[in-house]
Amino acid sequence: MSTLPSHLEKQLENFIVLQLTACLSRFDDTKPQKMMKSYFSWLRKFSILYFQTRIQRAQELNSPEVTLAKKLAKEYIGNKNHDFFVTCVDGRNMPTIMFSKPPQVGGALRTPAGVVNGFMEGQKSKTVFIDTDSYVVLQIMTLLREKAGDTIYYGLDSHLGCAARSFIHSTEGGKQTDGGVRADIVNKMTTTKGILQLQKKMKKQWKYVADIVPIFFSYDPSSGGVISGLEIHIDNKDVVNFGYTE
Repeated sequence: MSTLPSHLEKQLENFIVLQLTACLSRFDDTKPQKMMKSYFSWLRKFSILYFQTRIQRAQELNSPEVTLAKKLAKEYIGNKNHDFFVTCVDGRNMPTIMFSKPPQVGGALRTPAGVVNGFMEGQKSKTVFIDTDSYVVLQIMTLLREKAGDTIYYGLDSHLGCAARSFIHSTEGGKQTDGGVRADIVNKMTTTKGILQLQKKMKKQWKYVADIVPIFFSYDPSSGGVISGLEIHIDNKDVVNFGYTE
């Protein structure tokens, strides 16, 4: 891993020293002073590692391998097709090229549990309420206008072993034992209906907007693989009762 530039290392050291000195001046007892020194020792180590990983990621984005991957991806996808996906902020989802998707080709949105806010079940059957003040909804609307005449493939990730989704699922009283995977797919099916409903509404209003094709997939952080087609079994009796199990 690359070392820090000397000017950045000096700035960080000055910041740590000044903050530590200010904090130590508030205590007369040696015990809290000792604790404070250990906290700032951890902060120094964490900051160095954080900056190193950010620098490394920036260098990887411009590496010959990634540059070639971006070129091949654009040729494979085609100029009139655009690949976007929504996934979790899970720290295990951090490879430079994720799901065979190079950076800076299409786009990605990272949210806790990959939740797309702004689409909820409507009062009328088979309709979805769309919150046009939602940041995500506004981003999709922008894509539909900017890519008019093209096709957007919009991937929705219900990844396995998601801590955020598992917590949400447990607080909602979900009975399935799959950590909320089925509940997340159900939620994203509503999102899909909302996206298609939004595109249809915009097409009536502006006439010329992009086509959009929602795609379901589930990333498995333990293997690095992707599973497709789980939504097909959403109404299976065992899946309804127990969720998706191995």
